[in-house]
Amino acid sequence: HGGQLPSTSDHSELDGKDEIVYTLENDKKTCGIIKDNDLRRILADGLPVGANLTASAVLELCSSGTMMDLPFRLVTSKSGPPTLADAKFNPRELKGNILCLSACEDAQKAHHFKHSLGEQGILTTVIAPTLSKFGIQARKAREVNDIPEASAAQAQAPRIRVLDLLDGLVATVNQLRGKRPQQTPMVTIGRSLSSSELGNLIFEP
Repeated sequence: HGGQLPSTSDHSELDGKDEIVYTLENDKKTCGIIKDNDLRRILADGLPVGANLTASAVLELCSSGTMMDLPFRLVTSKSGPPTLADAKFNPRELKGNILCLSACEDAQKAHHFKHSLGEQGILTTVIAPTLSKFGIQARKAREVNDIPEASAAQAQAPRIRVLDLLDGLVATVNQLRGKRPQQTPMVTIGRSLSSSELGNLIFEP
């Protein structure tokens, strides 16, 4: 699960809140938290120039919009090319290339939907069928030690244009959410890119 807490560590959050991941500890009873600052520090800040962590961050949980604490968000428009908006106060560009796909904005809930494939989140609903075409199967549950080896199909994983994927996510949300509150999938990135570069961003699972 995801949520928010008042930010006490810095003043970079536009809404004054840190995004957090709630974790279930080994005793199955204790709830821990991982802050967005920690996710960025561990996964993003140490990336060297030219390194890629593209679409390795896919977050299907509430308040996940800026949970990787990346500096910029992708803004799309039907009447013009994609642009970037600041996702932080005084955004600091990262050295490496990182893209995060989130199920919703920071103040929103990530809903589960019931449909022909069962009950699952919006990212799983859209992405899993695409991956299955390439022999990459989504799994309902996995034990900690049950980590599958990479297959030949995974070595030839699809390259999906981010704008196309985002369009599919938005369309599916609008189709399935019914009377549920608004849910807006988000893309955040670590470097400032031109409109043409944003138009060619690739999702590589």
